[in-house]
Amino acid sequence: MKKKEKGFICTKCGYKDKYFHVVCPSCGAEDSMIEIEKYLEKKGSENSPSIFLLSEIKEDNVLRYPTLWHELDYVLGGGIVSGSVILLAGPPGVGKSTLALMLTDAFQSPMYVSGEESLSQVGTRARRIGVKNHVAFAFATSFDEIQAIVNSRKIDLLVIDSLQVMRAQKNVSFVSHNEARLFMSELVSLVKKKNITTLVLGHITKEGAVAGPKTVEHLVDVVIYLANTSRAAIRSLHVGKNRFGPSDGVMFMQMTGKGIVPLSEKVVLSENGEVGQVYTVVMQGNTPSIIDVQVLVTPSYTNAPRRVVSGYPNDKLYLLLAVLEKKLGLKLYNKDVFVKVSGDYFWKDSGIDTAIVAGVLSAYYNVALPGNVIWIGEVDLLGRIRVPDNADVRRNVVASAGGTVADVCSIYEVKTFVQRWR
Repeated sequence: MKKKEKGFICTKCGYKDKYFHVVCPSCGAEDSMIEIEKYLEKKGSENSPSIFLLSEIKEDNVLRYPTLWHELDYVLGGGIVSGSVILLAGPPGVGKSTLALMLTDAFQSPMYVSGEESLSQVGTRARRIGVKNHVAFAFATSFDEIQAIVNSRKIDLLVIDSLQVMRAQKNVSFVSHNEARLFMSELVSLVKKKNITTLVLGHITKEGAVAGPKTVEHLVDVVIYLANTSRAAIRSLHVGKNRFGPSDGVMFMQMTGKGIVPLSEKVVLSENGEVGQVYTVVMQGNTPSIIDVQVLVTPSYTNAPRRVVSGYPNDKLYLLLAVLEKKLGLKLYNKDVFVKVSGDYFWKDSGIDTAIVAGVLSAYYNVALPGNVIWIGEVDLLGRIRVPDNADVRRNVVASAGGTVADVCSIYEVKTFVQRWR
């Protein structure tokens, strides 16, 4: 029979000794040593975690708040989930505060906590963009102050602006990465207990490494990035993490004098087309978008023809041009090829391949293709066209826009279609 272990143990660091110490010799903690027998009894008496089978676990009824724009609801998977913690990250000046103020209109009792700008500055912006008067404002820079605000009022949305200035304790003078993580951990624990939807703003640089946002992403439910584009007033919003829906949705927004609004530029399909211009449907997460592809093919007067592409991978363009030269006999070795995929975004969707091929053939043969024909499909090295993911969703979008999807199975059929319109 195993003998019972005698002596004392420190409950802080686990140091053992046969003698009792008021101050632990190992960690220096006071009054932390107790008898090993009592420690083992106390440890063994702790309840083990409850275990459930999948059939015994009940599903939660997820309540979502619809935002001001159905485009954003679609990107988030149906709206903002009640009680979720959202991190809205982006470079300074991109419009995070403006977007957060506008989202408060979707809630009944929102609280906007500012730690950077004064309340007069925040109020001026709120009035300029037409925020409703039901929003409450407060200035705070520590977790204790925010906890006091949450405990004193009944709120359904808490906005923290911003993570860079928030401290876990009042006496901390510098907000480090560890301090940001500690603050975020305490905040998530607080708002989860009270089921308060929370939106935390965080600044990041192009490298995405400044003052916290990248270090707290694992603590939140949703991560949204707001970024600049090549066009000054256009912003791209894409989801980097989403526990309640798709994690790679994207939408484009426009900065105006009255706030941020979804980009209203929509492709209008018509039978009349232009040489080198074709249309396709791209998927970013569960978000379909009709975009246009423009291709220009001109004679080259240099020994190395130029291949310039925007919004599409360079290597994939080189691959498609090589397939066209090999399979269709196109003489592109003495041609400059310029390709521009619209949307101010780098599209990785393989469903654009067929549109690129159709655009190159249209520009090569100087043929204007009908603008209501949509080209969808992935092109392989043998010149075959494969059906991309979410084909039904793409076709539904085309049908709702009054267009038709080109029924082609190979690049040979694309060439035949183009030559028919010569």
